[in-house]
Order: sequence, then C-alpha cells, then structure tokens
Amino acid sequence: MMNVGRIKDLPTNVHQLGELKLQDMLSVSEPLTSKDTKDIEKKFKERRVFLFQQSMIFCDEIPAKDKYSSPNYIYKYELKINKLQHKEFKRSKEAFQFTLVEVDAGITRRVICQCKDDEQYELWVTSVNKVLQRQMDLIIGMHCLRIFYVFIHNNNLYRVLHIIPLRCYAMH
Repeated sequence: MMNVGRIKDLPTNVHQLGELKLQDMLSVSEPLTSKDTKDIEKKFKERRVFLFQQSMIFCDEIPAKDKYSSPNYIYKYELKINKLQHKEFKRSKEAFQFTLVEVDAGITRRVICQCKDDEQYELWVTSVNKVLQRQMDLIIGMHCLRIFYVFIHNNNLYRVLHIIPLRCYAMH
C-alpha cells in the first residue's frame, strides 16, 4: 500500500478505490477507442498498474533518486471495474497479453496489457477475474435485495419465501 500513497495527480481519494489487490509493472497500450490496432506494438509503455476493487490505475514510474528513497508515480489513466466487460480473456499465442474493455456511455476503450512471462500473466488474469466476479456477485445480490423489498412492500410473503430464493439462485 506504500506505493499507492506516492501516486501524483490521482483524481480521487485512494480510499474510495477499495482494497489494493495487485500491483506490478506491465507494458500497456494507451486506451484505444477505435477497432484499429495497426502499429499497436509501437505504442506500448512500461507502466505501474494498480488493481483495486473499484478501479485499475495506470501510472508512469519515476525512479528513486538514491538507494534510500522510493520511486514515485504519475497518474495517467484509469479503468473503472464496474464498467469493464465481464468476459473471458483471449490470450495471444506468443505474447502474454490480455485486453481490458471498458464501456461507458456507449464509448468503448480498450487497453492491451503485456506481461513478461506466463506466471505474471496468470496472476493478473486470475486477479482481474476475481475482482470482476466480486462485482458481478454484488450486482446480483443488489438485484435480489430489490426483488425482496418489492415483494415485502406488496405483502406477498409466499413469494418472498419461495420464489425469490429460486430466482436469485438461478442468477448465480
């Protein structure tokens, strides 16, 4: 968590991002808004990537000035977890890459992440999937709670006890 406190220009309070799940240096593309991926290899940059429960933060790293200091980070952009598409990652055959797709108000942004090896790739894909699954579980839970309150408000105890558990179980 120490590294998070050294992010400059972070547009939000770090405590609003939730628990830090993972951080590491990855080669990442700039966010792409078109389907055109020509010359994408030329646009990769080494960035410190922070995976939180609520967002993924991408930063440039400023190296430490001496052996007694730590690096600093400059905020570049973020992807909101609740706007990432929940789908299986498609792995490139030779490269350890995965693509993150954020959809917000009809605008799609893609960020390609390049890992250094298979171990780092598996760690990142597994961690991102866990955060996305937790987000999906929260959405399902909120939906079930909303159904529950509607039926209670309508005084329909039979539905509360019999139909809601079946419907919510089927959603999971």
